[in-house]
Amino acid sequence: MLPTIYFPSAAAPFAVMLMVGIVLRIVSRLVLLSTRHRSQCLFSETAWLPRDRYAVRKDGEDVLMLTNNGQYLLGSFFRHTSENYRGVVLFCHELNGNRYGVS
Repeated sequence: MLPTIYFPSAAAPFAVMLMVGIVLRIVSRLVLLSTRHRSQCLFSETAWLPRDRYAVRKDGEDVLMLTNNGQYLLGSFFRHTSENYRGVVLFCHELNGNRYGVS
């Protein structure tokens, strides 16, 4: 059986709800601050995501591509090892990856 809580006056439930609201506000601010810090690290500093390091592959040719907005992209062109091929695959690595992560 659950215990029954008796409040001596009508102001007591309001005080309890006010205290719960204050605690929730403090906890939410702490969570938002940590989220804001992570997003600032993600977009302005070194990203907080783990980095996968891949060794430099010597079997590819370095290529430099110019985008429509004037940015240069550095990539690698890996030739197909078979005589039968159907085209080129453009591999875009994930955040914190690099061009050598392709298998």
